[in-house]
Amino acid sequence: MKPLCEVIVTHILPAVRAIIAKKLILEYGYSQKKAAERMGLTQPAVSQYKRSMRGMKTHLLMGNGKIAEKINELAKAVAEGLGQEEQTESFCRLCKVIVDEGLACDIHRGMDESLSSCSYCFRKTQDEERHS
Repeated sequence: MKPLCEVIVTHILPAVRAIIAKKLILEYGYSQKKAAERMGLTQPAVSQYKRSMRGMKTHLLMGNGKIAEKINELAKAVAEGLGQEEQTESFCRLCKVIVDEGLACDIHRGMDESLSSCSYCFRKTQDEERHS
C-alpha cells in the first residue's frame, strides 16, 4: 500500500503543476522558460505539463469548485511573482484542501481496493479540529 503522501506527490502535485504551467502560458502570456523559472522547474518539465504528458489528473482537480478556485488563486499569485518559499506554503495549504475535500482519498482508494473502508483522512481532520 502506498501512503497518502506518496499519492499526493505522484498524482496530485503533478496535476496542480500542470494546471498552473498551462495557466501561466495560456492566460498570462508566459513563455515556457519564464513559467519554469517562476515555478522553480525546468523548461522541459513545463513542456511536458503543457502537452499533458505529466499531471494527468487535472480534470479531477478542476472538477471540484473549491479546489479549482484555490488552484486559480495560486496560479495568479505565481504569475504576480509569488516566491518559492511562499509557493511551498501555498502548495501545502492546497494539499490540505484537497485532502479535506476527499479527493486525495478518492484517488488513493482507486489505487488500492483494501482502502475501501479507510477513514484516515477523515479521522485526521477531526483530530486537527479538536486540537485547534
